[in-house]
Amino acid sequence: MWCEDCTIGGNNVKRLLVSNGVLREKKTKTITKKAQNELIRVSKAFEKLENKPCKCLPDAQKAVEALLKKLNYCKVENIRYENVYKRNRGRPKKDGSKPKEILEAVKVHATVSLNKEVVKQAIEQEMMYVIIT
Repeated sequence: MWCEDCTIGGNNVKRLLVSNGVLREKKTKTITKKAQNELIRVSKAFEKLENKPCKCLPDAQKAVEALLKKLNYCKVENIRYENVYKRNRGRPKKDGSKPKEILEAVKVHATVSLNKEVVKQAIEQEMMYVIIT
C-alpha cells in the first residue's frame, strides 16, 4: 500500500507499506512466547501480593497500578482487596468485651489472562515494514 509522499532531509520520498505473509508463523511464535512469559510474570506477581500482602490499602493499590502499567499482552480482571485483621495480644479484659481488631495487611486477589486481540494486533503489526524510495 502506497502512503502519502513526504520530505526527509530536503528530498521528496515515497513510502510503501508492505505486509510480509511469510513472517506470520515466525512472528506468531515469538509474540506468543512473549505473551506467555508476561502471563507467568504477572501471575507470579499477583500471587506474591496475595501470599505476602501489603501493609495498607494505598500501598496495595500502588502495587497493582505499577503492575498494570507494565502489561502489554495480558489483561487483569476482578481486582479485589481483602483486609486481614489481627487481635491485640495479651489477656482479655474482665468485662467480657471483645478485643480490638487491628488492620494488619491487605491482600490483593485478581484474575490474569491473555488478551487475544492485542496479541493478534501485535502479530499483524510485526509482519509489516516500510520501504522508502
